[in-house]
Amino acid sequence: MYIIIDKSWIINIKKESLINICENNFLVLPSPLAYETFTSHNKEQSLSIWRKLNYVKEKVCFIERINQLIKYEIKHKESFGSIDRFFVKMNFDANIERILKGLKIRQKIILLWYKIIWESRYSVNKFKHILEGIHNYFPLLEKQSKREIFSQTLNELCENKNLLLRIYNEVKPSKFPTASLIDNNWAVYCWLQLHLIYAVEYKRKYGFPANKINYETLCHDHIDVEYLMLGVLNKSLATDDNNLKSLFKISCKDGVLFSNN
Repeated sequence: MYIIIDKSWIINIKKESLINICENNFLVLPSPLAYETFTSHNKEQSLSIWRKLNYVKEKVCFIERINQLIKYEIKHKESFGSIDRFFVKMNFDANIERILKGLKIRQKIILLWYKIIWESRYSVNKFKHILEGIHNYFPLLEKQSKREIFSQTLNELCENKNLLLRIYNEVKPSKFPTASLIDNNWAVYCWLQLHLIYAVEYKRKYGFPANKINYETLCHDHIDVEYLMLGVLNKSLATDDNNLKSLFKISCKDGVLFSNN
């Protein structure tokens, strides 16, 4: 099994447990994990992550953002298939001494690019704009704050494929595949579904307008939704983040969740 892993999970797992899991499974490192690790202010914690992964380095794979899967679907007008088709072709080997000496210019440029994607004001405001539009499709969320309304809406987003396809058809860019082609096995479907689910959860937690949500929270969740999308598409996720665990269970009922707590 391929397992999408996040930072919280690899921080907490014990070496012995990690080795046991990797006897029959592969760990998939998505780009957000590398980004979070290299940009963390807790350098010792980051080094601990790389050291742990070195114990199972023959079982570590890399994957880029979900954007790579979506680009494939736009170009070929077919589902991305399986995530292993999009693994970056490189072997894992965290050279701790080299990491301690500092990143090379090319690596710094890549991190800056990711920072623009996930943490720039422009990107985060786009994410916020998507969240704020949820009332256009579920007006009851604006009028009521009862728990049942949120549960009912989340259930609709998880179970009602026709509803998702109708929304997709209304919001999709012209170059995207038509709604008649896609289903819940497509990355474009998952992208829309999970952003709508995040929007419902934001409405439940904070109400709206979304300017009540602080910028750091938006940045954090903008990165976390990437882990979640890849985990749902792969039907397997390893995380100790309670919010990610909850959303994965809601949106991927047949998925396998790994957690240390």
